[in-house]
Amino acid sequence: MTKAVNTRTWFISIFTLFLTRGFLFATWISRGPEVKELLDLNNAQMGFFTMLSAIGGLIAIVYAGRVTSHFGSKRIAIASFGVMGSSFLLMGVTIGGQSLALASLFLLILGIPIAMIDFAGNLEANALDKAAEKSRMPAVHSAYSLGMLSGSGLSSILISFDIALQIHFVFVGVIVGGVSILAGLAIPDHGHHATHESDEEKALAKKMRKAVWKERRSIYITIIGFAFILSEMVAGTWAPIAVTDAGYSDSAGAFAITMFWIAILIGRLGGGYMIDRFGRVTFVNISLYITIIGVVVFAASDYLHMPFVGLFLWGLGMSNGFPMMISAMGDENKWATPRVNMIITFVYISSLTAGPALGAVGQVIGLYAAFGIPLIFLIIACFISKESAPLQGK
Repeated sequence: MTKAVNTRTWFISIFTLFLTRGFLFATWISRGPEVKELLDLNNAQMGFFTMLSAIGGLIAIVYAGRVTSHFGSKRIAIASFGVMGSSFLLMGVTIGGQSLALASLFLLILGIPIAMIDFAGNLEANALDKAAEKSRMPAVHSAYSLGMLSGSGLSSILISFDIALQIHFVFVGVIVGGVSILAGLAIPDHGHHATHESDEEKALAKKMRKAVWKERRSIYITIIGFAFILSEMVAGTWAPIAVTDAGYSDSAGAFAITMFWIAILIGRLGGGYMIDRFGRVTFVNISLYITIIGVVVFAASDYLHMPFVGLFLWGLGMSNGFPMMISAMGDENKWATPRVNMIITFVYISSLTAGPALGAVGQVIGLYAAFGIPLIFLIIACFISKESAPLQGK
């Protein structure tokens, strides 16, 4: 009974941290068109501006595995959300004041705690997934989707009532920071924490961190994971802007991303059942095919005129892709930390080029056409999806 209660509390804690992080991120991207306007940026400049959070994230993710192992996920969560909430509200104030330099600084800082809790949260979710009787990874990630959905929904409402961006960001920064710190206190101290590592243990950990970058399976899983996460980043950052550039209102752009996250939430709520029912590899392929169809429909909006249908399929298809790759990287407990760190590190490195590249391409040929970039990676992922097969039973 104690184990069940502890597992339930553990799940609620991690669920909350994923939810609040999603809520904060949705607030940011839903008001992207307004940020772009207030700071007087074109598409290419907006791409470089959004890259700043990835730079901060990359700085953090390089050390995330070691720092999390040393301090434990509980301490990382509490510290990360304290910094995250503070930097987000300050970023809102500076964007509202049209200060590009200060807004850039706080966006850079914001990326650091986001990356730290991204790693620590996924490591905890992977451990929880193994401790629970059924697959919990999709359910945990559904919390992020729920946060994105509620955050973008609130943004749509506040935009329609002309609530100032800075007021919105300050409110979200305070609420997310406070709730998340309380949730972080409930994370159990159960193992990722080694304050006194011997020289031999440190040497072994360093060797393992290097070794995973040479593993064929880990490299392929990282590519598959990147294909899914790139499609998520592209839709999350650029879909609202593409919709507004096509003549829709700012509130319609916020609604578009809200619908995108409704699709992701639906997909993740049923993800655990689908994985248990069909197996990981089959469900990865199903997810890839649906995502590809969604991207094609959205990118062809000039001809099909169904951007919202495309976004829904896009979100539904990619909803469980990255969570399944995190699970695949964590199949072996001994190698879970370096492998999870590898895939998240690659995602942050790639983020440095994905935003500016798509922004630059979109500036030249239009954003809808630029959505072919994630489509290429999704197609490549189809050919290597079998590498995600489980190494061992749960």
